[in-house]
Amino acid sequence: MSIKVQFITRIRLVIIAMAFLGVAVVYKMVKIQVIEKDIWKRKAERAHVRMMDIKATRGNIFACDGSLLATSLPFYKIAFDPSVSKQNKVKEDIYRKNIEAFCDSLARFFGDKSSAQYMEMIRLAKKEGKRYLSINPKQINFADKKNIEKWPLVNVGRIKGGVIFEKIERRFMPFGGLAVRTIGKIQLTDKIVKGQFGLEYSFNNQLSGINGKQLFIKIGGGVWKPVSEDFIRDPKQGHDLETTIDVNIQDFAEEALKNVVTQNAADHGCAIVMETATGDIKALVNIDEIISGSDTNYREVYNWALGRNSEPGSTMKLASIMALMEENDEISLDTKVATGNGSYKFFNIQMKDSKEGGYGTISLRDVFKHSSNIGVARLINDNFYHQKQLQQQFINYLEKFHLTNSLEFQMYGAAKPHVKSPDSTSWSGISLPWMSIGYELEMSPMQMLAFYNAVGNDGYYVHPRIVTCVLQDGKILESFDVKKERSRICSEKTLKAVREMLWAVVNEQGGTAYT
Repeated sequence: MSIKVQFITRIRLVIIAMAFLGVAVVYKMVKIQVIEKDIWKRKAERAHVRMMDIKATRGNIFACDGSLLATSLPFYKIAFDPSVSKQNKVKEDIYRKNIEAFCDSLARFFGDKSSAQYMEMIRLAKKEGKRYLSINPKQINFADKKNIEKWPLVNVGRIKGGVIFEKIERRFMPFGGLAVRTIGKIQLTDKIVKGQFGLEYSFNNQLSGINGKQLFIKIGGGVWKPVSEDFIRDPKQGHDLETTIDVNIQDFAEEALKNVVTQNAADHGCAIVMETATGDIKALVNIDEIISGSDTNYREVYNWALGRNSEPGSTMKLASIMALMEENDEISLDTKVATGNGSYKFFNIQMKDSKEGGYGTISLRDVFKHSSNIGVARLINDNFYHQKQLQQQFINYLEKFHLTNSLEFQMYGAAKPHVKSPDSTSWSGISLPWMSIGYELEMSPMQMLAFYNAVGNDGYYVHPRIVTCVLQDGKILESFDVKKERSRICSEKTLKAVREMLWAVVNEQGGTAYT
């Protein structure tokens, strides 16, 4: 065999060997990273090394004028790694030159121990070979942290000096308890940060951000310490929310509601302020009476405005009369209604008016102005009761007024209205007259407000809105436009008539809201 052939043969063998080696390396990588991933992960954990989440900073919640309703503020706890000074002579020299001045600064700042006590605490931890020592449990703010970074031993950095700042974020509401039930709260643990209720819960995905990743090593006492200051993956801050809440209107509404609840010794109350044209919620207030021993306080505990159904009572009479006018063109504000002596029987059940002796025969306009139960119930019963088809037609009108379907709202927890139909097992001969005055059906205050708002908005229903957009660094990522229905909930004729009735309730003597 010639030298040339031998050379070529050897080259081929080398290439084949290298190819096999490359395949073997790739196979080993795939085996370790994919096939045996869990095995090596468990081994790493047994070796006290673990990849851990670094919580992302939660996004801000703003009022309509840009005022901060909720934000995350960084706080810090100071810890120390006594083993750093043992790593080499340079770090030991840094430790010896600066430790006394460092302990003096700790004593002045915290005031809980003398400089000598801090010195002894660190000396003992170093002697015992500890790699982590909590200096003080007190949490410091960002401004204090920046000042402390100028102290001796701290100013050389964590790698050389061993001083550790452990970041802890707190959710802060600059206006205190203002709109607390609407803004919501967060659940904060070592493993999770998420909204519990309100906007914090409803928009948790947008506010949360994306956690980062960092490599930690387990040291004595079950404490985990970062291997380095570098992140494997940087945390990504959450997005911001811009709401429709007006802090001035919210504050006024809260004070007004609290006064009313107090004066009437009520268990709770709610108030909502909605902008007519847009459906924007400018204030959303819930007040609960909290009795503790002999003390009585008032604060927001439950979202009564949105999350709890109740019988709407006389507020339902507007919808009943609108249905009546839509069904019967002959009905007008001048239509006479016999309300009698204030007591009337539907089958064997007696209905009463609030006025002793009743109102006698009065116009529909006055029926509404005085909020006569009998007047409304008799008209609805006379026009809708006699056929099942007509009974269902009354329910259809309520559906047209957006009173039977779930409220489309951006916050979770909106209660679904309970409005039965003639096919319901609980339907009876008195269901129609009682429903017409706000009983035997339930809905939330927010649902009823949106209906009344449509009457004020020239008949056009606007879905309530409390968040206008999602932001990142001041730029709009997602916007929520005003959602207005294309057609009116009733005719212009009916709308004109009921507006006149509403005006009379407030402005004419004898009206139930006249002052």
